[in-house]
Amino acid sequence: MDKVRKKRRLGGGAHSYNGKAKLPRKAGLNTRIQHEKNKMRTDSTMAQLRVGWTKMWKVIPKELKKMNIPPPGSFDPGNAHNGIMWGWPAECNMTDKKAKRILFKCYETKRVTANELKNIRKTLAYSHELKGGSCKKNWPSIKGLFKEALNLKTLPKGRASNSTKPTKIPTPEQLKQAFTKPWRRGCGLPLTKWVVGYVAAYDWAVFGCRSREDIKRVKFATQHALNVNERWQASEFHGGRCKLCGDKKGTRPWWIWRVCLCPGQSHVSPPRDFGKHINKNGNPTVAIRWNTACPVACFEFYNSMLKPGDIRNYPRWLPQGRYAGDNVGDPIELALWWFEVQGEMPYYGGRFSSNAGRYALARWCQKLNICYKESFEIHGDLYETWADHYEDYVPKGDHQKREQSKNPDTATKALSRFAHWLGRGKQVKPKLSRRDRYMHHICSKLVGEELAHGIPSDEEGEEES
Repeated sequence: MDKVRKKRRLGGGAHSYNGKAKLPRKAGLNTRIQHEKNKMRTDSTMAQLRVGWTKMWKVIPKELKKMNIPPPGSFDPGNAHNGIMWGWPAECNMTDKKAKRILFKCYETKRVTANELKNIRKTLAYSHELKGGSCKKNWPSIKGLFKEALNLKTLPKGRASNSTKPTKIPTPEQLKQAFTKPWRRGCGLPLTKWVVGYVAAYDWAVFGCRSREDIKRVKFATQHALNVNERWQASEFHGGRCKLCGDKKGTRPWWIWRVCLCPGQSHVSPPRDFGKHINKNGNPTVAIRWNTACPVACFEFYNSMLKPGDIRNYPRWLPQGRYAGDNVGDPIELALWWFEVQGEMPYYGGRFSSNAGRYALARWCQKLNICYKESFEIHGDLYETWADHYEDYVPKGDHQKREQSKNPDTATKALSRFAHWLGRGKQVKPKLSRRDRYMHHICSKLVGEELAHGIPSDEEGEEES
């Protein structure tokens, strides 16, 4: 791998304020420790701290000056915030009394929203860490003040345009239509781009990858696995599961799994030399005798056109008639374009929200009655996080794991149910206990087969599993 590509694979951070931070001369022990703590934070986390700092100075600048807090830009330009705010312990002069006064004064102005006040609270927690406190705690008076004295409902509402929640989310039925429709000439994308778009769309809307950090980690994945006999392919997130901080950051391996969507009971791989029959425009010059509507087959096809040993998830197609040595700049943009080509768009116009992937996953999980134990292998969220923010109702069960299973059968169980619902993949009837079988047939009579279970029951003659 050449130096340019290696640099790109390492991901962001090298050119951020945090990435360019340098220890001051003769830095003490506490300063060196803080430097390591800062490096374990993501760029977005550090930026959020500066947002709270900027808001403080915007709404109560006179109060901050009275407390002798230096203004923005007066700190060491070599710290993790480029001197915009304090970044070393010696620069911070915050106390519990000051923190309490700052938070309450910001609240009293009624010029901050609830979310902005929470951002300020995080900035104050960072100052608590700089003064030797735990990074997971805040100043003693902050918790009581926030819980007992501040009525967040009295604060102004944020503008609707600032909401980050997606409003245009693919439905399970739209996913079913899109992922079972094969490539066709004249659709708007050449085959070489379409197959990469298919995989990107699958990763986003079926596996529920976050549009930035998750997709970036899949994009720069270096570890891959393929088993055509068992009909699955997997790639390891570069840097492990995201949304972990502190000493947990980068310590939890996570894989994205893709299951075969070929009709019938076996996977059909593209011919190894099929790339030789692709013209400069990216279209085949011979008939396609493999299923293009299968993420595993698509992955096999475009990687067969790369150099030996070069395996990637989102290679970029060049006008010169070959795949480039780098990747698609924005896989989500390609995925949204792919959905348009497939004829699946929001019912009220426009395109799907770029951050709707995780919500699309929640929708089809709810549609197919996927339990938390099975969906966890995909999203990896705590039950409370998943139930509160994504899926309206999901039975909790007794699942306590925080690591993804290494067993392909366990890791792909929910994805296999999705493939079964599409009428693809392994058509295997689930084994139900005698009690579950009785309940299934009773509910089938009352509300219909699909609502009763989402999948057919096993054979009547089988014994209890």
